Amino acid sequence: MLIKKMLRDMKQNLSQFLAIFLMIFLGVFVYVGIGSEIEGMNENSDKFYEEANMPDLWALGAFKDSEEIAKIDNVQNVTNKLTVNGNFANSDNTDLEINFINSDKISSLYVIEGKEFSYDSDDLWLDSALADHLGYKVGDTVTIEFNHLEITTEIAGLVMNPEHVYAVKDSSQVFPSHDDYGFVYLSSKAYPLGEENIVYNYTLIDTNQEEKVKKEIEDNIPGVISVTDRSANTSYATFKTEIDSHETYAGIFPVIFLFIAVLSVITTMNRIVKNQRNEIGILKALGFKKSKIIWHYTMYGFIVCLLAVIVGHILGPLLLGNYILSLEEGYFELPYLTAEVPYIYFIVSALIVFIIGLASYFSCFKELEGSAAETLRPKTPKKLKHTWIEKQKLWHKLKFKTQWNLRDVFRNKIRSFMAIIGVAGATMLVVCAFGMLNTLDNYISWQYDDIYHFKNQIILDETVDKDKIINDYDAGSIQSVGIEIQGKEDVASTISVDDSNEMVTYTDHDKNKIDIPDEGIMISEKLADRLNVKKGDKITFKIYGSDKLYTLEVTQLNRAPSSQNITMTREYFESLGLEYNPTVAYTNKDVTDDISYTSEDSLRENSSKMLNTMSSVIVIMIVAALLLGSVVIYNLGILSYTEKVRELATLKVLGFNSHMVGKVLKQQNIWLTIIGVIIGLPLGEKLVEVIFSSVMGYSFDIMPAVYLASYVISVICVLLAAIIVNMILNKKVRKLDMVSSLKAAE
Repeated sequence: MLIKKMLRDMKQNLSQFLAIFLMIFLGVFVYVGIGSEIEGMNENSDKFYEEANMPDLWALGAFKDSEEIAKIDNVQNVTNKLTVNGNFANSDNTDLEINFINSDKISSLYVIEGKEFSYDSDDLWLDSALADHLGYKVGDTVTIEFNHLEITTEIAGLVMNPEHVYAVKDSSQVFPSHDDYGFVYLSSKAYPLGEENIVYNYTLIDTNQEEKVKKEIEDNIPGVISVTDRSANTSYATFKTEIDSHETYAGIFPVIFLFIAVLSVITTMNRIVKNQRNEIGILKALGFKKSKIIWHYTMYGFIVCLLAVIVGHILGPLLLGNYILSLEEGYFELPYLTAEVPYIYFIVSALIVFIIGLASYFSCFKELEGSAAETLRPKTPKKLKHTWIEKQKLWHKLKFKTQWNLRDVFRNKIRSFMAIIGVAGATMLVVCAFGMLNTLDNYISWQYDDIYHFKNQIILDETVDKDKIINDYDAGSIQSVGIEIQGKEDVASTISVDDSNEMVTYTDHDKNKIDIPDEGIMISEKLADRLNVKKGDKITFKIYGSDKLYTLEVTQLNRAPSSQNITMTREYFESLGLEYNPTVAYTNKDVTDDISYTSEDSLRENSSKMLNTMSSVIVIMIVAALLLGSVVIYNLGILSYTEKVRELATLKVLGFNSHMVGKVLKQQNIWLTIIGVIIGLPLGEKLVEVIFSSVMGYSFDIMPAVYLASYVISVICVLLAAIIVNMILNKKVRKLDMVSSLKAAE
């Protein structure tokens, strides 16, 4: 009997229960979908790093072999590697990282197609992503060039490597691109000058005691320039930062999204149960036990929310999680990348169902306090008093509909407050989503319009005549110097020694152009925060390959979207007794020589592609936020109408026609919507600021931005949803049955 009643009630209140389902579904869908994407990145990358035996330490220097390092306690295995820059012969500006290794026991190659790596082979193993772009296949013969040497050989396999999950050509390239950059691996036996003449520049080390082994190598192994762990490996550290930023983001937007949905549902269930007061009294009168009635009404929220949670858990990872990962596959080189749902998300979802069921339980329990006769009667209204606004002289000059709505708002503060909160939350999410799009667009403009002022960027490695290139192309230049900043915790960073002739400029906190100080150093704000230093403080560092310590004063702070480092002028750098050796040149001329270069357009396009991937996800968030906002506004409007149906029927009896009653109802909804929008707009901007200040880690400093157009669109979207709800309510007012609405309980 109670099951039939529950199904009948759900059918009669289908729109409200459907709204509950949609709110919980959307909240869980977004929350679990984004969470499964993050867990997928975490689980799959950790699995790949473990299976491929990612190095624990990298020793940089000049090594003929690694016997001395292999003898150190707690060193489990070592591999020697020579890494050089090169390219395919006759290639159109495709750069290669060429690696000669004597074993792949550490940093093993994951073969996508072809043969496993063999030390005895003269063949070549090629980056699978680059091969896919260039159209190379296993068995093709290729020629690679490096340091005025050539190797012509066959492609033995297409591979991935744990050191190249997030691979960029140089520090100026913020996001990975497989169009013009990749890696190749060969056996050290394939070295053109003979294996006996090879001098390795890296030793890869497998150990479970990183700090001890690192100190032992630095203190006792000659020829070592630096020893770094995974946190200093560009690919590993950047990919982990990417995951951390996603985790922070997932802990803000989706959680708020879910919170608004759950809060709205709890309010809805509470009001639905209260509107069933007469039915609860009938059940009591018929002899149903209190526990059975409570269980019956608890199941209303429990069943609908349980179904919504199940569907959200199935479709979230399947559609949203895998979709986001499919967009990221073009940038991250992982052999497997699938959405995974962590256990905590199941616990959170179970908690949501429990909370909503609990809300239904307490709502019903409160209605069961009196006897059956008391419950069958309409609830005795509270003693009404004139509100403070009714005592004002202005009150009597107001129109009747304004007086009626003001009185109703102040006498039903909780209902009005929840309506405002629902609209404010929906507005906040929509503004936040649009603001995230604006912020990404602002990043591109900041990086490539305000900071970069060149046409082409030329890589100055040891194979080119640097002075000739700088003179021929009227180029500015910069030298990047790797350093270790001393402190409680040593921090790896770089010094950018600037002689760019303002082809690269710098900005302050508000994006205004600033100059590099003639004396002292300029440090980016994000790095300064990390080091806990400010203007006037001093920092101590050593350059990799040297034990000499430098203590310099911070005389300027700059703000940079992607390069979090230290900057000084060439003149000041040379005054420290250091030799200027540029690593990159910038020119506004076309590059005609056969040298490695990247155009500014290419850098801009590459960044735009990656950000467009993020934009695709944000568009989904916008759609979800709009849907949630519309459902919340609709649900609150319907509930408000249901609770005021007797008052509205009274107005019709007193001679107000349907149009006039509709205007009364519409006015209050518009008031509450406008108040919610006004509150939600600044909260949305603040949420954008919180997200981007939290998720970017130490590598990026993205300035939040919400354009005026985004505010206008957000307001229009929310008001449009409110207008549609008002149109639906007007139809209900026209169909309102005055007799049944005013009929007293019998």
